[in-house]
Amino acid sequence: RGERLVRATREALDAAVGTVRAGAPFSAIGDAVSDIADREGFGVVKTLVGHGIGEFFHGVPQVYHCRTNDRRPMQAGTTFTIEPVLTEGSPEHFTWDDGWTVATRDGGRTAQFEHTLVVTDDGCEVLT
Repeated sequence: RGERLVRATREALDAAVGTVRAGAPFSAIGDAVSDIADREGFGVVKTLVGHGIGEFFHGVPQVYHCRTNDRRPMQAGTTFTIEPVLTEGSPEHFTWDDGWTVATRDGGRTAQFEHTLVVTDDGCEVLT
């Protein structure tokens, strides 16, 4: 099951990247991730989001990996991350005292992959 979780998370990232192009709604990213997670029987950690890269490292836009009604269109030249986290169990999580490490409340395993990309008129360029 752990290997399946890792494969599904990678597939979710790849599917999400495939939705990126100028004019596409940001909700397409969350839909793509959720489609894979649902099909494979995994949860999506909804509060861990991708983010813009620009004037601030963790800037706008926030990029959700779950289903949303975020109809903002992607714009050519925008740089952001897609970094879905899938889990075997509950997506509820907490942060350790170190202020950085995150764990699921039920102890279920998670997997995460990430890319940084820039939106182009006909797709995107993956930078990482």
